[in-house]
Amino acid sequence: MKIDLPKIFEGETVTIVGGGESLIGFNFDRIKTPVIAVNRSILAYRNATVWLFADYSGYVRINPQIKSFKGFKITIKGRIRDLPDLHYIDLDYNLKIDAAIRKANLSGFTALAVAFYLGAEEVYLFGFDGGYKNQSNFDMDNKNITSKNYEQKNYLYDMFKGYNIVNVGMNSKINAFPKIELKGFKYQS
Repeated sequence: MKIDLPKIFEGETVTIVGGGESLIGFNFDRIKTPVIAVNRSILAYRNATVWLFADYSGYVRINPQIKSFKGFKITIKGRIRDLPDLHYIDLDYNLKIDAAIRKANLSGFTALAVAFYLGAEEVYLFGFDGGYKNQSNFDMDNKNITSKNYEQKNYLYDMFKGYNIVNVGMNSKINAFPKIELKGFKYQS
């Protein structure tokens, strides 16, 4: 994997905001770290450092908001061509990680790889529920994503065992990382 950005997170703790329903009602002002917002989570957290999307249909639906986003925009090479300030992931750079990203086909998994590629020392995962029971927090009209669909890919997160990653949410179906309660999250920079 290669991105045309410097190591903007060198040595930092980074939070990745996914789309899990566990975030419904969450106060995003509690996050005091640089943030990677995944897909439609950018609608709830506009102060993100990075907005990463691999879901083209999601991009099309929120295109006006994305064009006004001031942080770094990252996607997989070749998907979007109408944003002049877009940074691309080159999926022909590192065969191991690139093959895993292709196999996972999950934006959140890609965001995790991006965080460490950009120098993060520690990562907190928010909304990484590992499957939707009802609906995504940020895509209320999307009822086509099933919990089973996601759960079958969760084993791919094992690739990141040994990295400093904390999954914020005790009910997450992703078991590769230590978990803490969302209610008790008190991280301060």
